[in-house]
Amino acid sequence: MINTTSSYETTSSETSSALEALISTLTTPFIQPSGCDSIFSTTSVFETDYDYSGGRYVTGTIEVAISDRNDPKFTSCQPSRWADVVYESQFSFSPAVCPGGWTAYELREAGVRTAFCCQSGYVYASGPANVPGVALGNGCYSEIGVTPATTTSISTSTSRSRSPASAVPTVTETTATTTPRRYKVHNAYHISWGASDMPALSPQPPDLASCSHDGEKVIPTWVPGDPNPVVECINQTDGWGGGRNSSLYLFLIIGLPIVIGLCIICCCACCCRHSIKEKRANQAKTARAGRVAEETGVPLAERLVERSGQVPVDEEHEGHSAPPPYRDQGQRPPPYQPSS
Repeated sequence: MINTTSSYETTSSETSSALEALISTLTTPFIQPSGCDSIFSTTSVFETDYDYSGGRYVTGTIEVAISDRNDPKFTSCQPSRWADVVYESQFSFSPAVCPGGWTAYELREAGVRTAFCCQSGYVYASGPANVPGVALGNGCYSEIGVTPATTTSISTSTSRSRSPASAVPTVTETTATTTPRRYKVHNAYHISWGASDMPALSPQPPDLASCSHDGEKVIPTWVPGDPNPVVECINQTDGWGGGRNSSLYLFLIIGLPIVIGLCIICCCACCCRHSIKEKRANQAKTARAGRVAEETGVPLAERLVERSGQVPVDEEHEGHSAPPPYRDQGQRPPPYQPSS
C-alpha cells in the first residue's frame, strides 16, 4: 500500500520552500560587513552624449567598477539566505527596509509601496544601458577620480632669417589628454511592503498615502529614521492609466486635435455649400431674366439696360442719344433717323 499522505506532505513542504525562496524578507536594517566596498571588477563601456555647444554627438569611454557577484566573498556581504533566492530576485526584498546606513530613493505607492536602496555615497540613477550586471542600466552610481581634460594648442612660428633653411615654419602641437569618466556601481536593493507590514518594519517608512485621486505621493530621497522627509506630489502620467489628469492628457494630445480638425472640415464644407448655393442663385436669376425677355420680345441686353436706367447707344451712330425703346403691344420701334 502506497502512503499518499506522506508523499503529499513532502511535496507541499518542497513547494512551500520553493515559494519562500523566490524573495527574501528584510524587516530590520541589514548591516553589511566591513570590506564589502572593495569587491569590484573593472570594465569599460562606450557612452554617446550630445555636445550642445558643438552641435554633434560625442562618443567616449567610461570606466566602470562593478560590484562583482562572482567574488567568493560577495555572498557573505549580502543578507542571510541571499544565495537561496532565484537569481532574478536576489536584490528584491519584501517586506523590507533598507540596510543600515543606506539611503532610500523613489519611495512611491502604485498598488504596492516600493523603494530603491543605495549605499552611502551612491545615487540611484539610470546609467549606461550597456553596463553589465545592472538590470536595464538602473543602479547605484558613484563618480570617482575624474581628472579635468587638458587643452589642445597649436602654435606656428616662422624665422625671419635670410637663410632658406631657416624659413621653414616650425609647428608645435600639444595633444589633449583626457581621463575617461569613472564610476562605481552596485545593484540597488528593491524593497516593497504593504500597509499591513508597517508594524513589523523598523524603522517604519514614511506615510505614502495618495495625495489625491489625481496623483500619487512620491518621496525622492529618504534616510531611514528621518521623521520629516521631503514629499513631492506628482501626476500619474506614466503609462495609459491613472486618474483624471491622465484622461485630460490623453484628450489634449488625441481628442483636441481631432475636434479642431472636425471644426475646420465643417467650416470648409459650409463655405463650399454657400458658394455653390450663391452660384446656382445667380444662374437661376440670369435664366429667369432671359425667359422674360423672350416672352416680351425684347432682347435681353436692352432689358438689362432698361432695368439699369441707362440710355442705350446706337452702335452705328455712337455719340447720339437714342430714344427709349418703343414697346407698344410687342411692336418694334421705327428705324432711328439721326438729326442733321
